[in-house]
Amino acid sequence: MKQSGGSPASLERAVQPGLHAVTLARAGQQELFLTAVPLPEEGADAVLARAGRFLEERGARIVALDAFGLAVPGEALARHLGPVAWPVTRMRLEGGGDAAPGGVHVQAVIGCRVEPVFLAGRAVGSLWSDERARWCRLGGLSCPRAASPAREARTHLLLMDAILAGAGLDFGDVARTWFFLDSIEAWYVEFNKTRQTFLAQRKLLRRALPASTGVGGSNPEGTALSSGLLAVQGRETDGVRKSDVPSPLQCQAKDYGSFFSRAIELSFPDHRRLLVSGTASIDEHGRPAHAGDAPAQIERTMAVVQAILESRGMGLRDVTRAVAYFRNGQDAGAFASLLARAGLPDLPVILTRGEICFADLLFEIEVDAIACA
Repeated sequence: MKQSGGSPASLERAVQPGLHAVTLARAGQQELFLTAVPLPEEGADAVLARAGRFLEERGARIVALDAFGLAVPGEALARHLGPVAWPVTRMRLEGGGDAAPGGVHVQAVIGCRVEPVFLAGRAVGSLWSDERARWCRLGGLSCPRAASPAREARTHLLLMDAILAGAGLDFGDVARTWFFLDSIEAWYVEFNKTRQTFLAQRKLLRRALPASTGVGGSNPEGTALSSGLLAVQGRETDGVRKSDVPSPLQCQAKDYGSFFSRAIELSFPDHRRLLVSGTASIDEHGRPAHAGDAPAQIERTMAVVQAILESRGMGLRDVTRAVAYFRNGQDAGAFASLLARAGLPDLPVILTRGEICFADLLFEIEVDAIACA
């Protein structure tokens, strides 16, 4: 299937030590998904330098950067990547050694204009358009501490809503959200009630809910929550189709009080994107499976993710970015072994520590995948 401009969409991968880049080429523009991770004895500076060289060689414009487990001060970002006019998300969980070394994801574009979104003098979002849709990426959002974390979460959701409205979008356009909750186990139930109320007030509970990741970790502002989202609004003549994708091996998340879709598929005339939510070892009844057994949880979780991908004609080889969260950093070795057995040692994934929402869960992963028509 070809676009109106006559050029089919295509994917190209570039893999080198410490870097995996996926380029989606579409009718006069390109979108880059860059995963950069530290090599042995490297720190954040070397990781950023490697990413910066790759992007500069291609003349790419950054729309968002997410850093997991690495300290990435603003001066280092500016030195290697240029003026920081794009959202930066920073998530860390202290301790646990370097078995889950972290890394950075960069989303960038070539061939289209990017408009930054500023809040109180700091870039919190990027807006850009292609021939099919308008896009909005927010990240690193934080609000002053409130009387309770739940109130802070409501302020976050209202802030997201206001930023989207200022860009001519609304929460119904949101395809994926990220919520990084400090001390997540202490208030995850309250967070979900707050999110449910917010979505209900906007009459969105009967529509395709966003894919979502909710894990525990701290942020530089020291607040209860840091958040981000990806929204897409199809043009009137070439609308993008957004649909929720169920998990063949799990119940719906809302069955146990979490209001998000297991996955969201964005369908364009020339390609499809599958956004798989943060996925853990949850069984078909909504209960943790293999409590306390990290290798078994990793196997179960990856089987769930694979089933979701296969339900849409994709597989792990179609993944463009992924983040694997480990409650205990030393469990990262079991995940690396699974990838090696599957013949996928170069999966574009960041391994980082993260507090999973339930005490019995030790592992969670989110993935994005793309299949060209």
